[in-house]
Amino acid sequence: MFLRRSILRSVLTYVAFFATICYHTIYASPWIFPPLAFYGADVLSRLLRYRIKDATLTAQDAQMTLIRVHNCDEGWLTGQHVRLRVFLSNRVLESHTFAIPSALPSHSCLSPPGLLLAARTNRDWTWALNIYTRKEEERSQVNGKSEGGSFASVQVMLDGAYGGSSIYLGRYSSTLLVAGGSGITFILSLLDDVVGRCIKLGHNQGG
Repeated sequence: MFLRRSILRSVLTYVAFFATICYHTIYASPWIFPPLAFYGADVLSRLLRYRIKDATLTAQDAQMTLIRVHNCDEGWLTGQHVRLRVFLSNRVLESHTFAIPSALPSHSCLSPPGLLLAARTNRDWTWALNIYTRKEEERSQVNGKSEGGSFASVQVMLDGAYGGSSIYLGRYSSTLLVAGGSGITFILSLLDDVVGRCIKLGHNQGG
């Protein structure tokens, strides 16, 4: 709640500053509109990368929520990350960055078709996501609609993917991967890519 209020206050202050400075002096306009034009172009380019998809939420426990985005088998690469917005009633305006912890489904050993993301409960948004998922799972079990496992169905908006690894590990005979905390998701993606290419595609040295 505090974070959302801070963001809203910052946006309103930003808009009010530009409006008042234009009233303050007539010479401000040439310095105001070009930055706004660049910002508008940035927003437009991001809109072209937005995708709205169906997704299912599964609570592993009170500390972890898995987000599986359906019909999203391409458009991203190993080691990349996306900004995710889940259409919950009171969390629509929030988006958060998640690293993709698996390789493409075509040669992944971890993930079936779709895009898999993992949200560890840490602050208010991830806690709200986990609580919502567990409540929906309990509701589906009570209503007898839990065939194939209980989950919560939602719609999400994806922005990206961005980043990725500039090093192709399949070129090397041996590789040492080190990660700590949430950085394990990035390492899992690279490891899954190399192992998947060897097992599923039959490529020597992951190439």
